[in-house]
Amino acid sequence: MLKIYIEGAHTKTWNANIVSKLNGNTDFVLTNNAGNAHIQGGQSVDFAFNGFVAGNPPTCTISLEGQTPSGGNGGTVSHTTQSPNNPAVSSGPLNPVTHAPSHQGGAHGAHMKHDYGEALKLSMLFYYAQRSGRISGTFNPVPWRGDSAVNDGDSGHDLSGGWYDAGDHVKFNLPLSQSVHALVYGFERFMDGYDALGKKDEMFDMLKWPLDYFMKCWIPDQQIYYFQVGDGHQDHAYWGPPENMHMWRPALKLDAGHGGSDVAGGTVAALASAAVIWKQKDAGYSTRLLSAAKSLYDFANTHRGVYTQTVPASKDFYGSDNYRDEMCTAAAELYRATKDAKYLNDAKGFYQADVPWSYNWGDKTVMCQLLLFEITKEAKYRQNVEAFVTSWLPGNGVPYTPCGLVFRNEWGANRYAGNGAFIAVAAVVAGIGGDSYLKWAMTQMNYMLGDNNYHMSYEIGFGNNYPRHPHHRGASFGHELKGGLVGGPGQHDDYVDKQDDYVKNEVACDYNAGFHSAAAGLYHFYVNNRLPPSPPSKC
Repeated sequence: MLKIYIEGAHTKTWNANIVSKLNGNTDFVLTNNAGNAHIQGGQSVDFAFNGFVAGNPPTCTISLEGQTPSGGNGGTVSHTTQSPNNPAVSSGPLNPVTHAPSHQGGAHGAHMKHDYGEALKLSMLFYYAQRSGRISGTFNPVPWRGDSAVNDGDSGHDLSGGWYDAGDHVKFNLPLSQSVHALVYGFERFMDGYDALGKKDEMFDMLKWPLDYFMKCWIPDQQIYYFQVGDGHQDHAYWGPPENMHMWRPALKLDAGHGGSDVAGGTVAALASAAVIWKQKDAGYSTRLLSAAKSLYDFANTHRGVYTQTVPASKDFYGSDNYRDEMCTAAAELYRATKDAKYLNDAKGFYQADVPWSYNWGDKTVMCQLLLFEITKEAKYRQNVEAFVTSWLPGNGVPYTPCGLVFRNEWGANRYAGNGAFIAVAAVVAGIGGDSYLKWAMTQMNYMLGDNNYHMSYEIGFGNNYPRHPHHRGASFGHELKGGLVGGPGQHDDYVDKQDDYVKNEVACDYNAGFHSAAAGLYHFYVNNRLPPSPPSKC
């Protein structure tokens, strides 16, 4: 057992497990992955870890349980200090890291052609730019955004907050809940990447905004769930910043006579998954999230229906025809949060074995399959996920542009590529696939970040060549929408940076979500020295 004292640090480890953190996260007790196995004389025991600090590298003390630091009783403990870009993996290395590692040079750098960490940080700015409600007095890294739609509500019930859907100002909870769930899913599993970037707390802050809004939308004692604020037709007739909006903004809702298990179930998945990660941040908030998720799940399960069928006023935007995928994902996330077997049984009941057309706001089938594999490790769920990823690889039916972007649909082509990359990376973390999945995900992310015929990034602000005229009302008055991922090229890699092109040049919360978590996942593999060499560009 290794004991480490690093003043003011936090750690990430491999070849080791953290047993305890003491004294304000300055003392760490590690065990080797061999556990209680017998180590023969002459064998080495490897512990690999990084200590992350702000400022100058502090004092570090390492001791082996039962021995003095000088190696009494015949043992030795080596003390080394490495440069931030070259973490050691020998016995007892110390690697003080004072900043996120550079993607140029070092053991990592040859593998990261485009800086996924930078792409991730920019994407966070995009979500801050999408905020609705009263943002004055809050952390606001997008200074050109101000308070807007602060009076959103219905019959005196406050519905302010949340994120605007896209380049418009409607709040649609079906795509919004899928976006938040994808972001939370990636945050939980790739948190060490956020840590390395110094963005962990900011990510919690970013996610809390839509989560607070979801809890406003659900009124359990009245059995009412609001799923939309704003009228798409009236909203699209207005071109101006959200701060200047004055049009009527109706609120659409579900109740006992108008079920919507799709949109309600999607929201449950976002709330329940967030409850898991908030346990480490704020136990009280985690409890609130879980309570809302459980009661909303009961409502969705009791009053089953498809929301665009039960509330016809919603049918013109984000139409739905099935709720099994959302309810499966909701039940699986509730099982993860509670370990209550009834939720796992429900998830298995809602499960579908199909190979879906894609992973997107309207179809979470593969996410349900992935969660069930994570929970059960059953072969059939593994095979489902493998079948989905394989179907997206070259030569298996989904078209590609000449320069290598998987092209599922012209409306937001980058959205589908980013979502596919996210599922591929998530599958690897779950124990499905390997470097081939990661390399494919890298081809898609690299295309969007510059490996294309224009040698430009489709993420605004990444590099020097990127879209300047996105279809976005708030950013159309001399502001730069940093981090927004525009819709993307046509099937022949064709693209023109035109503000009025809402097919190829609009942005949306769900466009960024898969891209965002794919970037986080690839950065996670990067900081853990497990990212394979970058595949060559086709253009």
